[in-house]
Amino acid sequence: MKPPYPQELDEALKDGCHGKVAAHEYAQILEDPALTADFVRTRLESKRRWFAAHRAECAPRAGESWQELVLRVMYQDNLGIEVPRDGVVVYSDENLLIVDWQSWCPILMYCAHKGQPTVPVCSVLYQMQFQCLLSLVLPGAYFTRDYSRLRPGSSCCREIIFYENRA
Repeated sequence: MKPPYPQELDEALKDGCHGKVAAHEYAQILEDPALTADFVRTRLESKRRWFAAHRAECAPRAGESWQELVLRVMYQDNLGIEVPRDGVVVYSDENLLIVDWQSWCPILMYCAHKGQPTVPVCSVLYQMQFQCLLSLVLPGAYFTRDYSRLRPGSSCCREIIFYENRA
């Protein structure tokens, strides 16, 4: 599905957003390199502040796998989303965690209402901040998204984390 999005999706997002409103004009930010840099810098600092304020809760718990740590800290504690309520782990092994998320998303809502594609917003404005937080929580781990599986063109947003524990 490509922008502009159908009226049915727009109405479903209005119903599902519980009165939350997107605060950023992403198209303007993406057009201006200085605004892009400022936005990314602000989001990175926000993730660093969040980590500093929650450092104790970000430590691995006894018997907790790296995947459980990531799901707990990055998603549940930081974003308020969790498996299985908001997503499903589609693959997990010693080095990979792949999760399909279907949670409410302010970026998706904004893009649908503005007729803007989600890929540039997620890849340019939000990818780096998640990598930043992941690096603080689990040094040496890498975050990406499968941009061919990103809503609204897909039923979910697929996120992939690679970690090679060398300890």
